[in-house]
Amino acid sequence: MKFRWQNALILMILCALVGGAVALTYSVAEPRIRQLSIDKANAARLALFPEADSFEAVALSGDSPLDNCYAVRKNGRLLGYSAQITVSGCQGMIEIIAGTDNAQRLVGIRVGGASFAETPNLGAKVQEAAFTDQFVGLPLPAELNGGIDGVTGATISSAAVVRGVNLIGEALAALTEKEG
Repeated sequence: MKFRWQNALILMILCALVGGAVALTYSVAEPRIRQLSIDKANAARLALFPEADSFEAVALSGDSPLDNCYAVRKNGRLLGYSAQITVSGCQGMIEIIAGTDNAQRLVGIRVGGASFAETPNLGAKVQEAAFTDQFVGLPLPAELNGGIDGVTGATISSAAVVRGVNLIGEALAALTEKEG
């Protein structure tokens, strides 16, 4: 009986040490991981608004479908808004970052995200310029097969991106109405 208690005690100590090591590693790495995520999102916003010199976080209501929203400025002048939303695609979640100018026209979109899992060479084509460049300059709402050509064989992924962009447009229109 004594031998079994010793093994259990050794196992508990080992588990505590491993758990402590994992917690310590996370506490050291988490700020860097968070900063990398912020840098990646800022790079996407800068790709949409290369002339911008600042992005100011916009407070969202609790029922907003948006993940985040930023007022995009250059020398204090509002250029438009950049917002992110996560929608369900064919194989998982799709993050969409869209930018609109002050006239509610799209300046562009970026598609992807850390958990992007659409089928390679099919649904994943919604990330490519051949698809995303169709949105540039469009007024909202965008319409699949009515201004936006979907990716052949990836109707669900294409529709998810268009739906996400339109949800961003609706949220930004409501935001603009409140400010205006």
